[in-house]
Amino acid sequence: TVDGGESWEIQNSTVSGEIRDIFFLDKFTGWALAWSIFNPSGTLILHTTDGGIQWAVDPFPTENAFLSAVYFQNPLHGFAGGPPNVFVRTTDGGREWNPVTIDSGATGFPPLDIVFYNDQLGFAGGGHIDIAGVVWRTTNGGANWTAEVIGPEPLQDMLIFDALNVIGMGGDFEYGTSMVRTTDGGETWEYHTLQIFGIAWAVDFRTPREGWAAMGYTNQFIRTTDAGQTWEIIPTPNGEAIYDLVFTDSLHGYAVGDNGAILKFLPEPMGLSGHDAAPLPTAARLLANYPNPFNAATRIAFTLPYPARVRLTVYDALGRTVTTLLNRRMPAGMHVIPFTGERLPSGIYYYTLELHSPEADRPFLRQTRRMILVR
Repeated sequence: TVDGGESWEIQNSTVSGEIRDIFFLDKFTGWALAWSIFNPSGTLILHTTDGGIQWAVDPFPTENAFLSAVYFQNPLHGFAGGPPNVFVRTTDGGREWNPVTIDSGATGFPPLDIVFYNDQLGFAGGGHIDIAGVVWRTTNGGANWTAEVIGPEPLQDMLIFDALNVIGMGGDFEYGTSMVRTTDGGETWEYHTLQIFGIAWAVDFRTPREGWAAMGYTNQFIRTTDAGQTWEIIPTPNGEAIYDLVFTDSLHGYAVGDNGAILKFLPEPMGLSGHDAAPLPTAARLLANYPNPFNAATRIAFTLPYPARVRLTVYDALGRTVTTLLNRRMPAGMHVIPFTGERLPSGIYYYTLELHSPEADRPFLRQTRRMILVR
């Protein structure tokens, strides 16, 4: 868009896989990460120098590495990271990537977001679901990092207010949204669970006290008006699943999500207060499993606007049934079903949601999504 989001044109990325992250250094120079499931499976790194009109594509050299975060300090120096446990640095604009140096703390965890306050001070957040939430910090421009486990669940997004004040947000399906905060530049961190269902995938602040977080498959935002001390639930306008948001200033904000959803913030929204709980889903939808790619275990979520008999089945790449996770009547609402692939080989798998009416065995709705098991 070049008119503040009034209209949009599609740019040709030249890749067919999902684009997981995008970062622009200026209006012309940007990078993006896309996942490929074909041989070799892993990450494609996209680079543009003309504002996205043309993109060059290079495969990340490590197979089965699914990068989720990219950040560049300048045209030569950048960082990237993602599952299963990749955290790398480039000093030549992305032609070569090498592991970062982690001086102390937790190892073996992937960063899911990378941000810098200035040329020297930077933070990354990530971890593994049900194992650890991790914060990385550098004070010398990324030459060296320290890593600290600050909670039980991964952080999806980091936000720097100034050199001392930083927050990170994330969570998981079972225990809900979590937030970490430092007021001393990362020397110490506080970990909080917000008692709100869902994962905060992205966070940004419109003003010093008003912040918003995108809650993805729960079809809602959460909002704070007291600098993160308390949060309230705000349903998305039409039940969109929103996974990223940004405020360019106090009057302009944008959010994006599944099925091409693009939302534009209104400076004086009406009717946003007074929502104590999220409404029932407005449609039956099979959601993306998390984590994906996964090693051994993941979770599959779906929404029902009404009670229905549900069958949830996992298939291998040849269409053979691996297991039936669910085959019974379920109430309306959000449902999360665990799936364990401990005895399965690495590869691509598919999971299908079928809704059946009481009178017929034939499903009246069927949705399928793809997941990747990585050993």
